[in-house]
Amino acid sequence: MDARRANRNASRRARVTLGLLGGPVLALLLAMACGPGNLADLTRGGADAGARDEAAAVDADVCLHAGPPERPEGGDGPSVADLVFAVDALRIDTGDFDAGLSKPASIDLDRTCSCLEPPSCVAPPDAAPICDGPDGRDNVSGPLLGTLAVLLPALEPTFLTERIRQGVYGVILSVQKWNGEPNDPDVVVSLRMSVGIQQAGEDGGAPRFDGTDVWDIDPASIVAGGSLVGQDCDVVGCIGLASDVAAYARDGVLVARFEQLPFTVSVGPGRLVLPFVGAVLTARVTREGGGYRIAGELAGRWRADDILAGSAAIREPLTGSSLCKNAETYGYFKRSVCASVDLAGDPAEDRTGAPCAALSEAIAFRGSPAKLGKVRELVQEPGDCPGFQDTCP
Repeated sequence: MDARRANRNASRRARVTLGLLGGPVLALLLAMACGPGNLADLTRGGADAGARDEAAAVDADVCLHAGPPERPEGGDGPSVADLVFAVDALRIDTGDFDAGLSKPASIDLDRTCSCLEPPSCVAPPDAAPICDGPDGRDNVSGPLLGTLAVLLPALEPTFLTERIRQGVYGVILSVQKWNGEPNDPDVVVSLRMSVGIQQAGEDGGAPRFDGTDVWDIDPASIVAGGSLVGQDCDVVGCIGLASDVAAYARDGVLVARFEQLPFTVSVGPGRLVLPFVGAVLTARVTREGGGYRIAGELAGRWRADDILAGSAAIREPLTGSSLCKNAETYGYFKRSVCASVDLAGDPAEDRTGAPCAALSEAIAFRGSPAKLGKVRELVQEPGDCPGFQDTCP
């Protein structure tokens, strides 16, 4: 494409976008598009190859769909040794402040450019339109969490990363069968949650993130975890419930998909469980010194009811009680969550007329070499509302 044609297409996209969007909607779209950081190069927008009618085909260069690169062709070659990483920083919001990590860019999870196309699910009555970011990128939770963190400091990205750096909890990624090259069609990627670093003798303390740290594994994140408590993962394997045996690398980008992913973060005395549905991991593995490091994103959907149930683990800062015990604060939290649903509860329900029941979310992360420890159950303080459940109207 020559420069003049590129300029014409850019002008055309701008005119169509401005014509389709009203002032408030456009402002929201621009706010979500602000500053995706250096992680956006993991995914690219491309013309919608699945255009379903002539109008969609005409506007294919207006509505692009950001997603991971496709699987490469050819053989994969000899594999490097298995790699294990512990996340040393993560970010779940898109607030305009320095969190030590770039804002997550996300991908188009529902193959829909909302506000440029009809929505992929039916929004609640009287709900305000929710527009996607550039190239249809879905991440409604990013701005929402940035707002809620003002009210609930436990959701601040700096706090979440600080807890990781204290060794209180962790996210463990493993990469197997990778040939060490930019392209490999046959890779295995697994994700496990850690209940914290092993504290042994005088050598205990905060993790070093230099490959010597040993992280114990949450039994709820591995296959048959309840029967493996006390076992060493070097012996029993500790197969992650979130494992993709059909992962791959393309042009230096590692891609893995997980139907279900039990994601857990430490929010003080309790742990906030936010199960991902239809999650996609995109990351770059780079050599550093004598080892490797990883950096990337995890994008997927959180069902609203799961977020509400998990709120029992969050402490209200003024009283110290669980959020579910504070009617006023919890009421604001619930209204914010329920008004933000932008995806169906299951990817299979996208574009079927299903109700919106989940929030899109992207997490930016960075990881360092690590070792797997034992399977260990975490003893937690009892919450103020055991078994708490709630649902959006």
